[in-house]
Amino acid sequence: MNGFRDIERAIKSGNIEGTGVTLLCGEESFLVEHYERRLGEIFGEGGLAELNHTLFYGGETDDEAIIAALETLPLMAAYRVVAVRDHPGLTAGKLRVEGKGATKKADGKGASKQIGGKSAPKTKKAGTLADYIRQGLPGHARLILSCRAIDRSSPFYKALSGNSTAGMPAGAAVYDFGRLGDIDLKNFISKRFRREQVGISIRLMDEFIERTGYTEKDSEADLYKIDGDAVKTAVFVKSEGRNEVAPGDIETCIPPEIGTDVFKMLDALSAGKKAEAVTLLASALTLGENVFRLTNLLIGHFEILFACKEMKALGYPIQKMADILSQKSTFRIKKLAPYTDRFTPDRLTAILTRLYSVEKEIRVGNIKEELALITFFADA
Repeated sequence: MNGFRDIERAIKSGNIEGTGVTLLCGEESFLVEHYERRLGEIFGEGGLAELNHTLFYGGETDDEAIIAALETLPLMAAYRVVAVRDHPGLTAGKLRVEGKGATKKADGKGASKQIGGKSAPKTKKAGTLADYIRQGLPGHARLILSCRAIDRSSPFYKALSGNSTAGMPAGAAVYDFGRLGDIDLKNFISKRFRREQVGISIRLMDEFIERTGYTEKDSEADLYKIDGDAVKTAVFVKSEGRNEVAPGDIETCIPPEIGTDVFKMLDALSAGKKAEAVTLLASALTLGENVFRLTNLLIGHFEILFACKEMKALGYPIQKMADILSQKSTFRIKKLAPYTDRFTPDRLTAILTRLYSVEKEIRVGNIKEELALITFFADA
């Protein structure tokens, strides 16, 4: 299941309008928020959108208020749109509640009352929102549920996703947004630059992705960072009087992630330049990089490098390597593949053994963190 592709396909085909209940969730909060706005625009098109769109925050309201809003007839429009963020029946753990009012207008400015429209005849007994949805929404109602930290074990989620005997009526749609793979990520970046009316080549897009660190293992970079870096780069390009990203622009606009420095460390180690590797390490630590995280990044890189060396000997293509290693993007594999010729299997085994030892020493506190890694680079 690919939430990003599925919802784009549904929007383009027009099938999204036939969905009474939509759940948006997953790791990529940017997409959750983006499509909540997008669906609000689609469902509210042609009417008085603000008057027919009510936003609730799950931790500040109750199901009765949400149901009342869904029962209210739209004013000069096809649909009454009700959005609910972080419903308690869906959330994993305690989430920060945004805003102050129980309900807000679609523009988020203060608390709102139910504006315009009349309540439809009460044909359903008020109960939990899950019970109400199970009976079927009124034809005029569109419910958008969004959740930043979804609890996939909750009965409400299982019912919405069809993993429960007490399932929801046909038409409930769940879009789960995980981290984007190579193709989807590039499409996302391309759209962001096009929105700013700036072009970017495939080669420079690869550099852009590397610079953001999005594809790195345990990377904290997300689509908010991708979006911000794309806008920042596009603004710089336009300030230079151009409409196309040129070599050097990305390096100028985006500070390197630690993952990029790890590749430089690999370069230094593979060339026997231990002093340069230690200098790069010292620079990363000065910038506040966590030693434990850096150690695990190095372990991840060398584990993949070891596996790639074996698979390359068997003649496996890059995509097959990525599939076997469960890598969502081929970028990291492509980046590491050239290093397979620079390390012998015995050296890779020795390096990994030493890294595992360093990680254990840091974890149990047997050695000062910085000294452990410096010693590793000196011995590698």
